[in-house]
Amino acid sequence: MHWDNEYKQQKHVWGKGPSELAVFTAGYLKQHPPTAKTPSIIDLGCGYGRDVFYLAQNIRCSVLGIDVSPEALNLAEGSRPEKSQNEIKFEQQDFLALPAGNKYDVVFTSNIYHLLGPEERVRFRDIIKSILNPQGMLFMSVMSVRDPQHYGKGTPVAGESNSFVDKVYLHLCSEEELREDFGFLSIKELQENPHNEPRANGETHHHLIWLLAGQKSAVN
Repeated sequence: MHWDNEYKQQKHVWGKGPSELAVFTAGYLKQHPPTAKTPSIIDLGCGYGRDVFYLAQNIRCSVLGIDVSPEALNLAEGSRPEKSQNEIKFEQQDFLALPAGNKYDVVFTSNIYHLLGPEERVRFRDIIKSILNPQGMLFMSVMSVRDPQHYGKGTPVAGESNSFVDKVYLHLCSEEELREDFGFLSIKELQENPHNEPRANGETHHHLIWLLAGQKSAVN
């Protein structure tokens, strides 16, 4: 598995600090508190848990982080704070195969959507519709079509605009695409932000990413 190998070789590959999305999410939820007194948050593709821990430290909530990589989850458990005022759980799970029934007040997913192929992106959106509570929030980051680090790098994918393979598959998104794909939500924020991403090997990747906050309607 690509990500298992990545975590084995580089450990905390993006550092131990929170992602830009986690900081954005915590700030948004402090200004716009959810209706639930202790909102339930699920982090889809949580990696080694850096954002799970940040959200749990900054918001009154319960947080479940899921990831397909056992190596990532081992790193997460090894970084777990000794004490936390909030409930933190990790599970090895493919988020594209989440069981039906469980619902959450917040779905959080950092830099995952651009790794998904066309059919997987449809499945991802169906899962969001299924697991969000009424008035629940989606917080998502994804690479922009203007990303200087990855756009146009590698081999273009036949029949897919803005998609390339360079070690891994990447689909970069435009504002119009995101508004159409997530039109089932009320888009509260959609920001295109520069982001300097530290890497464990000492490099810095320079990105342009979308930060999206969308809310489900009050009716299921």
